[in-house]
Amino acid sequence: MKEVVRIGKKEGPDIYSWHSIYKELAQLIGTEATIQIYQEFKGTQVHFPVRLIRPDALPYVLNNEYNGKNLRKLAHYYGYSERHLRRIITDNKEKADENHVNDHSLPYLLDLTKNEKGKKNEE
Repeated sequence: MKEVVRIGKKEGPDIYSWHSIYKELAQLIGTEATIQIYQEFKGTQVHFPVRLIRPDALPYVLNNEYNGKNLRKLAHYYGYSERHLRRIITDNKEKADENHVNDHSLPYLLDLTKNEKGKKNEE
């Protein structure tokens, strides 16, 4: 990131002479951060998506943040409907169930673990 360059004798910048977008940014994040954004991105069109989280990352986020009781709060915070988040949570559970290894479906694993336990007890 580039260093903030100050021009002029004034202690602080006169934000009232700035373009409206820079004034809004200065009010939100402060003048120093606004000047850094200006110096880094001036002349560039920037698009801010409506939602903070990418759709492909939403299952991971929900897996980490959903506690069984905070669906409404998560839906509001991330800008998705409760129904959509509930569908993703259900899909996550189904995928987890599909990936779960059932000990009874792999009897040779049970034999291996029994043999390993038996060897440890003999030592």
